[in-house]
This record gives sequence, structure tokens and C-alpha cells, in this order.
Amino acid sequence: MSADAATLPVDPSALMRSRQYRALLVFAALVGLLVSALAWLFLEAVHALQIEVYTKLPGHLGFDTVPAWWPLPWLALAGLLTAFAIVKLPGRGGHVPADGLKTGGPPTQPIDLPGVVLAAVATLGLGLVLGPESPLIAIGMALGILAMRTTKPDAPVSCFRASSPPASARSSSSGSARGRASVRAPGRSALSPSSTSEAWAGATSGGPSC
Repeated sequence: MSADAATLPVDPSALMRSRQYRALLVFAALVGLLVSALAWLFLEAVHALQIEVYTKLPGHLGFDTVPAWWPLPWLALAGLLTAFAIVKLPGRGGHVPADGLKTGGPPTQPIDLPGVVLAAVATLGLGLVLGPESPLIAIGMALGILAMRTTKPDAPVSCFRASSPPASARSSSSGSARGRASVRAPGRSALSPSSTSEAWAGATSGGPSC
């Protein structure tokens, strides 16, 4: 542990009054606002695509009602786009629902986001019955990691712990996936006051911790 980390308070009350802790809260709030805005845009884009494909487009093409076969070509297109995300893009489109919900998997990395978002928009927007929670978790997790790496480029991978599977639109059909990503010091299983102070000390002093 660095000398700066050793001087940080470990008492929870003193920690919350420290300047470093307040700075960390502001940083987390800014990241949260960005993630919330992008999550809202993602949901709006999915909704707009659903309305366009299944409500407006049949009328534009001259159909009085939506034909019974109408979903079939769109579901095929969703499958092709998802297959492209799995085969050609990093991250393989995210978690495979056939494997069930698993904890402790690696977090979604920023480089995985294009494939995850493509699979999510294709499946949700074109009519597959999946919930939006998992891709939202993936977006938040990847952007949080990106923010951490931007401010602390040498942060080790162990700074991030996923308590949900790598998330994408290819999650459980019930859409009930839940998870979170947390920052922790290497070797710590939870954010105790001492591990929080050590982690933030590493981030602010250039040490090997998060």
C-alpha cells in the first residue's frame, strides 16, 4: 500500500467526510448521468423501431391490417444481425440465454458494446420477446469501465467485479436479469471502509490499486 493510502481514514464517518470520497461521489454521479442518458436513448431507439416496423410500415406498404406472416422476415433479419454480432464482433453479442443466469462472469468491456448493442437492437426492435434489462446492464457496466480506464489508465482488471453474467439482449426471455459492477481493491471481496479508502488512494496516488 502506498504512503498516501496508509494515511487515509478507515472510519466510515471520517471516510465520508474526506475530500477524496466527495470527489469519488461527484465522479460516480457524472458517470451515472451519462449512462442514464444513453440508456434512455437506447430504449427510445428500440421503441421507435418497434413502432415503425410493426405499426407504421404495413400501412405505408398498402396493407389495411398487419399480415399474419409479417413478423417472419423481421425475425429472420433479427437472427441474421444477431449472428453477425456473435461471429464478427467482439463480445459475441453477450450472455447466451441457454446457459441460464450465472454470477461471477467477466464484466462487459467497452470493446464489446457494438456487438451487444447490435444484438440488443436487432432482437428487441424487430420483435423477439426479450427484456431490455440485460443490455442496459451491459451498457452501464462497459461505460463505467471506460470511465475508470479514462481517469486511471493503469487500473488492473481486478478493480472490476461482475455479479451478473456478461449482459446483452440475448438474456433470459423473462427479462429479469439483475446485476451490478463494483470497484474493489485487489483481493477484496466487498467494499469495506478500509478497502474503499485503499482503492481510492490507488486511483488518486498512481499506485497499483484501483
